[in-house]
Amino acid sequence: MEVIVYNSEWFCKLKEFLYKQYPHRSREYLDWWMNQMAETGGGGRTLLVVENETIYGCTTSVFSSIKIKGIERDFYWECNTIIDKTQRGKGLGKLLYSAMNAFNDRITVGFTRSAWQIQPNIIKDFKRLIPVKVYVSLGTYSFKTVLDSFFKSKERKELSIQPDVIQKRNYSFKRITDINNLTDNVYWLNDDVEIIRNRRYFVGRFSQISKEKYIIYEGVKDGAVFGYFVVRLIEYRGIQMLSLVDFRVINRSFFSYIRKAVIHLCNINKIGLSIMLTSWNMPRISFNPITLKLNKKLHVATSLHELDNDSCILITSADSDLDFVYYK
Repeated sequence: MEVIVYNSEWFCKLKEFLYKQYPHRSREYLDWWMNQMAETGGGGRTLLVVENETIYGCTTSVFSSIKIKGIERDFYWECNTIIDKTQRGKGLGKLLYSAMNAFNDRITVGFTRSAWQIQPNIIKDFKRLIPVKVYVSLGTYSFKTVLDSFFKSKERKELSIQPDVIQKRNYSFKRITDINNLTDNVYWLNDDVEIIRNRRYFVGRFSQISKEKYIIYEGVKDGAVFGYFVVRLIEYRGIQMLSLVDFRVINRSFFSYIRKAVIHLCNINKIGLSIMLTSWNMPRISFNPITLKLNKKLHVATSLHELDNDSCILITSADSDLDFVYYK
């Protein structure tokens, strides 16, 4: 067997390979990922383990942009690294990891335990970044939601109440139904390191997967936009929750406004819990709303030479494929 770099002639075979290896994942998501790979040029970082025109392993990639100390550059998210079930234990994973040494512009999130142990010994310039943590916030109906998950049918809820405006005392959030109406701010936080979040990103990430029902709100205070957030209903460990999929603010102090708005959406729709995956560190327990940090961590690593081990990047569920892999 050999490792080759993907080209468009392998598109259909790779898609069928992913369908076979991920029977429980949405085909809509896998199709979207393949299309993003092709549209962003990620095929140039996608590796295939092949023999006799058959794929036995792969790692798929999509390109994005990142600003590091004022300089923008491209990088790729490495995802969907998998070996055919019939070929595991034969060293094919190590072949893939070794082949990654041809590139030094990678970020990846959510290693398996075995990959986290193996990759540092194989991949050059492997650097561990601040991990992604999981947080759950409790709303008015949290106790009822947990009970319902045990004793009632698991019929999927709908976010039936989606107000055009969430009005608070001195700020508000307006719902964005047309991506073209979203403020086209490329980098929101003005951090030393930040992943791009412009309108083009939104079109590629949130507009092309209609069944996921993403809901976007933009925050306004004193007539100026201070950030946005994106939510969708998900199921995590058998419990239906509202997921804070993505957010950005011009100043971290505004993040509390987003947390309150999300729990407000939970309460008016009688959804008891919201969940958030983020690399931002928060206390074990915080308030307004009550939020608990779970023990789970999703490891993050990079081969970008400009980044250090302590580089803090805001990563959310919208990055890589966290939104699709870690809950339904």
